[in-house]
Amino acid sequence: MTRPVVAAVATLVAATASLAAGAALPAHPISAGAVALPITAAAAALPTTARMAACPSNQAWHAPAGADVVKIPAAAVRDDQMWAGGWTKVPTSTAPWSALVWDEDDWSQSIISAGQGVITYRAVVPADGTYRWSAKMAAPHETDWNDFWVRFPAGVNQQRHGGLSWAGDGWLKIYSNRGGMAFVWGGGTIDHDPHMLLTRWMAAGSVVEFQISGRSRQVALAAFGLHPCAIEGNGSPECVRLDQMQEAATATCY
Repeated sequence: MTRPVVAAVATLVAATASLAAGAALPAHPISAGAVALPITAAAAALPTTARMAACPSNQAWHAPAGADVVKIPAAAVRDDQMWAGGWTKVPTSTAPWSALVWDEDDWSQSIISAGQGVITYRAVVPADGTYRWSAKMAAPHETDWNDFWVRFPAGVNQQRHGGLSWAGDGWLKIYSNRGGMAFVWGGGTIDHDPHMLLTRWMAAGSVVEFQISGRSRQVALAAFGLHPCAIEGNGSPECVRLDQMQEAATATCY
């Protein structure tokens, strides 16, 4: 077991002991002078991914009965897959789940190439249509250290103001321009000019598979979303709206 793994395990064990004693969890020490992810005892009452079963690779995430939105908790993954890859689970009240943080103890600015810490997610779309993919994420800064990698093996489209364009099946950078480690729904492919990602038209019951890979250190991922929307040549306003992701119930893995 490597030193980062031991440290991550120790952090989770200490947090659990603190909750059992009824004490508030301490703020996560991202770095001196940095904005820490807010962690409170109240968050322990929420359905955190620290206590959720991981979703096996041969299963997929399903929307609740009658819902057309799939909301996937990012940290509901196996601990060995996460720690071996460089991700750490950090409980936070703003998610309200635990979040995945990439290289949380390293503040260097070296570039991380795609393919490190790869985690695969699979989701079943509940209805016919085209789906927008989104991410609820937080970053330390508006421009620096504000991205991670995503890849859709079957390929994906992107759109900003005009019509759709093919983004391909390779690794794409996903950015957050909020900064201050504030969790917000978004996930665009161009820094400060977010192009949203859209699937091809899919029949109900089809599976969307995507992979993430770490890039910017300290970036935190709370959830991923898929919601159906109408594709239009003027930037598809219906696809831009993400308020339904915040309000949606969490998907179930089976």
